[in-house]
Amino acid sequence: MSANNIVLIEDDDFFAKIFQKRLEKLLTDALASIYIFNSVEDAKSRLKEINPQILFLDHHLSGQNGIDAIPDLASLAPKAEIVVVSSQPDTSEIDRALKNGATRYFRKDVLLMQNAQEVLNNLKEKKGNFSAFWSKF
Repeated sequence: MSANNIVLIEDDDFFAKIFQKRLEKLLTDALASIYIFNSVEDAKSRLKEINPQILFLDHHLSGQNGIDAIPDLASLAPKAEIVVVSSQPDTSEIDRALKNGATRYFRKDVLLMQNAQEVLNNLKEKKGNFSAFWSKF
């Protein structure tokens, strides 16, 4: 059985590792792999190969801006839910992310993991019992 993949594009190594550990706790019984990239450019070269189901994307990244990259990322990973995770409270940036193809926009705050759990639960509902990845939720 193949693994289900999650991609995290985040240039803050500390936040990326914490987020990865928290996701791993949510996915303890699921067959899943989490891939971390520091930039959009690094992720683009591997997205087709990884074929993620979820792509968590920081807004402000070195190199290409996360929100600007959404259309390119969506074309490389057409089945992925793209979730922007940012410290930006600006509603115009939230609107722009959603218009560019993001399915959700979360702030980096205490509710982040609750929101991540909600994404996983919603995907479980869409996919049913298709994969062991969703069986935990």
